[in-house]
Amino acid sequence: MTITPPATRRRSWHERIRRELYLAHVSLWLEDDAPSTDRTAVLTQLRGDLDAAAEGRSMRAAIGEVGKARHLAAAYSDSLRPGPNRPLWATGGAAACVWLTVCLLAAVVFVIALVQAAPLAGEDGVRAHLLWSEFTVVNTPDRVWVELDGQHWTLLVTVGVFLGFARVWRLGRRRGTAG
Repeated sequence: MTITPPATRRRSWHERIRRELYLAHVSLWLEDDAPSTDRTAVLTQLRGDLDAAAEGRSMRAAIGEVGKARHLAAAYSDSLRPGPNRPLWATGGAAACVWLTVCLLAAVVFVIALVQAAPLAGEDGVRAHLLWSEFTVVNTPDRVWVELDGQHWTLLVTVGVFLGFARVWRLGRRRGTAG
């Protein structure tokens, strides 16, 4: 006679999404200094614990029982060993990408508004500033023309955002030695 373990039911897609979003929030709140192998182990264990806790009830109830992601991550962070004191290049890159995306979307919306207002300004077009960039837009029956000046400041701020979020100053710190 063979004994088979009880089959676990397959979670619906919205329960899996809820679980993965919760795990993503926990991951965001975990200390950045923890080694990635430790962080991965914590998230894998938590995924299994959530699935086990949700047996016979909803994932929402299991997550509610575990508590807020921030508090759970703080509890896990206390038990994780500190990792290398190094810059977080991926975090800096992600922040720089978000900043550039916001700038691009704002510029596109701004130019669309200026293109609509430019016919009233005649042949000279309309000039306007958005942050530190100056936009000149001409919209006549003959041509539509957009000129941008001052975009180098956007790139300099992007570098600052990247370096700030990457915590580049960590390069100058020495790790303490146990002794």
